[in-house]
Amino acid sequence: MVPPPRRSTETRPVLVEDAALARAALDGQPAAAAAIWDHFSPVVRAILRRILGPNSDVNDLVQDVFLKIFKEIATLRDPYAFRTFVMRVATHVAISELRRRKVRPSLCLTLDGILPDISVGAVASSPDRLAVRALYRLLDELDPESRSAFVLHYIEELELREVAAAMEISLATVKRRLAHARERLLAKGKDDAHLHAYLEEQGHEPT
Repeated sequence: MVPPPRRSTETRPVLVEDAALARAALDGQPAAAAAIWDHFSPVVRAILRRILGPNSDVNDLVQDVFLKIFKEIATLRDPYAFRTFVMRVATHVAISELRRRKVRPSLCLTLDGILPDISVGAVASSPDRLAVRALYRLLDELDPESRSAFVLHYIEELELREVAAAMEISLATVKRRLAHARERLLAKGKDDAHLHAYLEEQGHEPT
């Protein structure tokens, strides 16, 4: 089964902190940019690495994400939605990079076999690390949108509505892309017992 979404009693305080940072930036406070970087750069880096893969040097892309955040923050209407805003920018940058790299492999394992930096819950839910290796090999064969939806939901453990918000698509479209990703991965991984077991554990998305 899919691990339950990561939630805690700290959700509200985090939202308050996010909103305070957004307001500080909107008010032009000098320390806002550095505080936003410190608070969100781990989130942005994780999203980029999980979507693009561990072979990717994401340092420049992290910079691009924050440049876009500070350029577009004036469009943010709800400071409490700042985290969603940040994730949306990061996801769009990742998808744009995937499209640019489409002519060559972009999501694969490093030569030394180090696994991607994915969540503990996702690793624990897979039969073993071999399933994760196989999964990341096959993700490269998906289109950027389906792959991003799969990573955000199953690896980043976002709820469906959060995936929809991050990708700026409808909930129905998220479900279609997840179904497409699972169907392709199951077909490609049918001869890999580790991967097939992992994908079967994910179950079917609600209709």
